[in-house]
Amino acid sequence: MPTMGQGACIPPRANYLRAVARAASVDATQGRREEMRELTSQRCRRPVTARISGRRGLVHDMYLVEVRRPGESPDLWNLEKVQDVMAGNEVFRPDE
Repeated sequence: MPTMGQGACIPPRANYLRAVARAASVDATQGRREEMRELTSQRCRRPVTARISGRRGLVHDMYLVEVRRPGESPDLWNLEKVQDVMAGNEVFRPDE
C-alpha cells in the first residue's frame, strides 16, 4: 500500500505519460500541452485540474485528516479519519 506522499506522486506522472501517448510525439512540449487540455480525475480524490498558466502542479481538493487511535481502526490500512475537505480553488494560489 503506497503512502499518501507516494500516492500523490504517481497519478500526475501517469497522466503525463497518457498525454504523451495521445499526442503521438516524444516532444515534451507537445505532451505537456496535451496534458494541460485535459481535466483529469483520479480514483483517490475528486477531479483535478492542470494549471493553464504552466505553473507546476495540479489543483485538487485537500483533506485534513486525523490519525486513528489503535483501537479505532476497523482494518489494517484504515488509519485516518477525514476531518475536513478544503476546495482546491480556495487552497492553491490562483493562476495569474
